[in-house]
Amino acid sequence: MYKYLALPAAATGMNLLLAVLLLPQSNSRASAANLIPARHEGGISESLTCADSQGEETCMSPSMVPLNDTVGGPVPAARDPHLRQMPGVDFKAYVPPDVSEFYKEAPGSRTAAGHKFNGQAGKFINMTPDRLGLYWDSGRGGPGHFSGTVNGFSASGTATFPGHVFFLGKTSDPADALCKFVVQPHISVYYCDPYSESRGELARAHAYEKRDISELTGRDLEMYSKHLYNLQFMDKYKEFTGNEWLAFYPRDPPRHKIWPADYFGQEHRVQTSETQFVAMPPWEELRSYE
Repeated sequence: MYKYLALPAAATGMNLLLAVLLLPQSNSRASAANLIPARHEGGISESLTCADSQGEETCMSPSMVPLNDTVGGPVPAARDPHLRQMPGVDFKAYVPPDVSEFYKEAPGSRTAAGHKFNGQAGKFINMTPDRLGLYWDSGRGGPGHFSGTVNGFSASGTATFPGHVFFLGKTSDPADALCKFVVQPHISVYYCDPYSESRGELARAHAYEKRDISELTGRDLEMYSKHLYNLQFMDKYKEFTGNEWLAFYPRDPPRHKIWPADYFGQEHRVQTSETQFVAMPPWEELRSYE
């Protein structure tokens, strides 16, 4: 039992040792309260001394001198150079750069590699006020496999593959489906809109029931109009960027900061006012804090 009691005792002793190391001592060469970390590349030094706030000594050894003194930092995401103004729309969209840029090579010198895996995301939008179920139809007969509930003027998503069949309905019986979806390659967004005349186009589910838009009033008509506006924006976004729009337009511009990732091998250095020990100081220096 005593060997287990020794473990917390040893931990307490180590904490006390670290506390002693960080306590200010007037007779030490550098006040531990004023230690300043050095810029470094992460190397390990056999000895480590620190500077006081006046910089009389240094916390870094020659092996820790950085390759350059430039210290980058996160930048507002809205300043990403690949965010470009879309024509006719108050929106900046991210346009993927030429893959050669990531290798710091001339544009067009490389071609982006593809992949054999053809799995993709599927987003299914319910553009009716009804609460419907999303089902996967295996094609083997019988009821559909429940995937999730989609409230009125809401959406649900799942992983899928081209050729998969889904339907929205109030029951799991495919015969009672309101809309049917056949997943197409590189198309992730599907929507059930029985109020539209274009019921059979790609990315718009085939609606088995035609509804009159005059049935929608008040908030339902407002929500339908917002979804329709979002779908119109989605077409412009895909034409401009080559990618699908998976969010809801309009939306606020990016607010957070990002670390640029412009090319392979790019590094960022972070400065801090906290002391970082990358190696245990020599014992003869530790004794001065006893």
